[in-house]
Amino acid sequence: MNPTDDTTLEKLVKPAFLIIDLQVRHNNGIWHCDNGSHYDCIERIVYIAEVALDNGYPVIASEYWSNGDKPISSVKLIPQLDELQGIYVLRKPSISAFKDTNLKEYLISKDVDSVIIVGYHRDICVIKTIEDAYNLEFVVVSCEPLTFTSNPSSTRRKTTLEKLNEYSHHCKKYTQIMALFSD
Repeated sequence: MNPTDDTTLEKLVKPAFLIIDLQVRHNNGIWHCDNGSHYDCIERIVYIAEVALDNGYPVIASEYWSNGDKPISSVKLIPQLDELQGIYVLRKPSISAFKDTNLKEYLISKDVDSVIIVGYHRDICVIKTIEDAYNLEFVVVSCEPLTFTSNPSSTRRKTTLEKLNEYSHHCKKYTQIMALFSD
């Protein structure tokens, strides 16, 4: 399915909600979401996750838990996600949630045809996961307002948005994502 096809969202049968690296370090407080403007976005992501779970859709949250060869023992999901019942927590050792994990197998076991990918770091972990999902032939949906970056430079943002549009159906409003999981 072409990522730019406007009917992409209508054709999704069993989407999964994949949340990349919204986590804390116990010793430093919030690790990946320390800008005040991110808190509304986090609330929206958590709300969409709750609705998806309530309606029987898989929700996966990744934890980036290594720094090279060294596990980062103090990393865990933000409390709002950690408290959700039914969320599948995926520990990932590299920037893509698909590399060296069982994510592909997990999604196939749940009959997932598409992934909605949100979270942190839009320019690195999110975009690499989107590329890998696309190359594994999942239909991919992204939503810029539900992703974060630590480098908002206009040049880098433009390059990332071009990649988002190349590999995914790119929603500009989080309400489009919300509608996918509502009955």
